[in-house]
Amino acid sequence: MARSFCVTILAMVLSGALTEDIDAAQAWGSIAISGGSAVFKNSVWEAGYVSNGAETCLNDLKPAGMTGTIVGGYCDCSSSRGTLSSASVTAENADSMSAHLSWAAGDAQMTMFKDRMILRTAYSSNSWNVGDQIGGSDWVIYGMENWKRTVAGTPYPSCYFSRGADAGCANCGSGDGNPTALLYKNWFILGVIRSDGIGYGRVIDNTLDIIKLLPWNKGYEIFWHAHTSYIYLTKGGQNKIISRGKAIVDWIAGGAYPASDAGTAVTQRTGPTIKDAQIVCTPSAVTIRGIADGVYKMELLRLDGSVVVASRGQTNTGDRQLSLRGLPQGVYVVRLLAPAGAMTKMIMVEQGI
Repeated sequence: MARSFCVTILAMVLSGALTEDIDAAQAWGSIAISGGSAVFKNSVWEAGYVSNGAETCLNDLKPAGMTGTIVGGYCDCSSSRGTLSSASVTAENADSMSAHLSWAAGDAQMTMFKDRMILRTAYSSNSWNVGDQIGGSDWVIYGMENWKRTVAGTPYPSCYFSRGADAGCANCGSGDGNPTALLYKNWFILGVIRSDGIGYGRVIDNTLDIIKLLPWNKGYEIFWHAHTSYIYLTKGGQNKIISRGKAIVDWIAGGAYPASDAGTAVTQRTGPTIKDAQIVCTPSAVTIRGIADGVYKMELLRLDGSVVVASRGQTNTGDRQLSLRGLPQGVYVVRLLAPAGAMTKMIMVEQGI
């Protein structure tokens, strides 16, 4: 077990603007990468890829203000993919933030949007079957009223849709071909509605091969050659899942940006007050205390400048932490960066019994 103590070998406070990519655009959201997880958070929701020990999936998914998660089993999960091997923030803009996530079997670029409960998933691999076990009262599918099969008449493991003949979809015979009735402008819209009115939706391009309906924790098993989908949440019942999905497809096609889920603009925050910050060590973490609400970036660095762990986004509690669990013994540098300035402090991690 590692324990730590702070040694003030060097502590510096630097005033003035930073040259690093930390600007007002980050005030609306954050991507926190740590311990094999990647959590996307903005003013209206939280979408976190976290590990259950065997797989890293989108299991931390909820609107802002909700405790727990809407996910009843797992979301955006694949048994052939395993756990995350690496993750890094790749873009931070005025209305979107992206991170590159890598698994042993492939990788993806994930993008979150300002004030929207929307996450674009762009995978490089097309060989996975993906499961969404959301939990809820019923499936919601665009065009289901005109489709040849009903949800009640398609018990798992039968297929609700199969593009061609497949041994796992004997009920579909030689296949359905192009499922025109299920497509909105050549995209599928799949969803699950919960009894509390919260809806889960996924827009997927029309290279999807198979759709199965999961009866436990209501959801979908999808076998795709599609690379891109848009996962989203809604409030307001079943119809909202379809209307939001259509708005996303219209946007993809060059239409208007989907309406904000916040309803009002997010107030821009100012940067942390660096001069008031304190970097404090505990046996398992480094805590930065006394900073105002605002944009920040925290890094734990090796002496050669390489990053051990980093977290960036905004704080609204005044305290932020970086875990020290499992670190080898040695000297490290803690760095806090913000538009108002920067602070660094050296710490020692000592191995204990």
